[in-house]
Amino acid sequence: MAAVLGLFGGFAIWLFDKDRPKGAFISFCILVFSSALLFSYIYAAERRNLPESYVFWRDRCLSAYSSAEIIGNEEAYLVFDAFLGRICQTIFNTEEIIVIENATVSQ
Repeated sequence: MAAVLGLFGGFAIWLFDKDRPKGAFISFCILVFSSALLFSYIYAAERRNLPESYVFWRDRCLSAYSSAEIIGNEEAYLVFDAFLGRICQTIFNTEEIIVIENATVSQ
């Protein structure tokens, strides 16, 4: 993305120096395109964040609930369950719904 914006910026400066009326119009068009590119990059990053966050927390929940150290120690388990129990419950419920939907679609 930085390379595209740098290329367009250099092109706009060159064109503005070469022919002022066309350069001003092209510079404006490049500004609009660059803004659209920047906002689409931010939007795509936000959309990508949710699945990555889901995978991260799913991994943490699975490792914690399968850890003998946490399950064997009642105090550690209660602390873990108090702080991350709802997150893990939401993730496991969501995963169960996805598995059920995939099973009904494949039948």
